[in-house]
Amino acid sequence: ARLAAGRLVVGGVTGGEKKKSEKARLRKGVPILVATPGRLLDHLKSTACLKYERLEWLVLDEVDRLLDLGFGPQINEIVSALRRGATSSRATTVLVTATITSALEALASKHLGGDRVLVSVDGAPAPGAPTPPVTTPPTLHQTHAIVTLKLRLPALCAMLRDRPAAKTLVFANTCASSAFHAALFQRDAAR
Repeated sequence: ARLAAGRLVVGGVTGGEKKKSEKARLRKGVPILVATPGRLLDHLKSTACLKYERLEWLVLDEVDRLLDLGFGPQINEIVSALRRGATSSRATTVLVTATITSALEALASKHLGGDRVLVSVDGAPAPGAPTPPVTTPPTLHQTHAIVTLKLRLPALCAMLRDRPAAKTLVFANTCASSAFHAALFQRDAAR
């Protein structure tokens, strides 16, 4: 992976800017590309400089929500196109989901085949799981809090300050929320 100032270079194509700007970034090459389904499919169909022959990982986050929002056909088309174009026949595909639905099962069966592995956070096997689940390691500390909207940010800050040396993964429900929290905590860390 390419590094810039000690950090991985990540590119994003989400449809919020001109396609020409996105193409310029793609032309330079990005080891990690974060994209919305519609814009990625658009670039797969029309952007010749988007190279993915050496694809190693395809991660579909919140795939249950994407399917609920009607992106099933686009996801099928994206996965099929990337599989056809990748020279590595063993690119790893990861579907991250909070719930396992019949639509998700169908998607997994179609694109992951019989060698798929279900990783369950709580260790409980999912109904009809094709292989025994792999659980998260006991050293992984998971925390959550149920708070009102007004208290969400102060609660998150308190949780993060309780464990300042811990490596932490925070999930947000929108791109804007992720960007806001990242900027906020980067500014706080700079002090």
